[in-house]
Amino acid sequence: MPPTLTEIALLAGVACLLVLSACSDQAYVSPGSDPKGANYAADSSVGDSAPDSGPPFDGFSTGWYIVDSDDPYDTQSDPNHAVTDYGDPDGYWYEPSGAHGMIGSADPVADFANLRSYVIGRAGAPTPVSGPLTFTSDSTIPTFTEASFSYILCDFWLDASDDPSRYQISSGTVDDGIEVVVNDAILGQISLNGSGSWPLDNAVPGTVNTLIVILMDNSQYNKYVNDLAFYRDGVMVSG
Repeated sequence: MPPTLTEIALLAGVACLLVLSACSDQAYVSPGSDPKGANYAADSSVGDSAPDSGPPFDGFSTGWYIVDSDDPYDTQSDPNHAVTDYGDPDGYWYEPSGAHGMIGSADPVADFANLRSYVIGRAGAPTPVSGPLTFTSDSTIPTFTEASFSYILCDFWLDASDDPSRYQISSGTVDDGIEVVVNDAILGQISLNGSGSWPLDNAVPGTVNTLIVILMDNSQYNKYVNDLAFYRDGVMVSG
């Protein structure tokens, strides 16, 4: 016997419900969204991307996020970190993020996350990595008794098959000093008129890594960092 009109209607309703159920199980992607480009959130945690998924931004890096501050901080209040020289490493303990410049950190992962959030929360739009970065400004900080702290941050990506030891971060001369931090480790420090270069051995391939450079000014009349750049096999990396 052929199905009645009522039975046909019931079968059609069941089919519609099955289609709707299947559609509801699919991930929703808003029209025009770009999970690897303009929608990258700079306040994402380091290492958020799944290995081998590709960078959540275009190119090697997000660009340079810069925080320029002239706010003075006392650098003589703690006898264990008294500042007595230009770019004195003890001075980074007084930087205002709450991470104490990672100096003597008992929880480097948490302190670095706090430091990163502090910088991202105060930085404007990033400057593209198109050549060595030089940052300079005037200073009125009194010698050794106070210091101001500026920051340069860059999120960057290494392919999953890449070797971090082929990469390095390099800086020309500085005034009065810089501290270089990648992920949760201090790579090194430079004091007045010094320069340096460090391999990115602790960078993690296949995920987002973060460089933070703390520029400490503890004496007038200038503060600067010259020719900051990433290199791979001796060739500057841009993008």
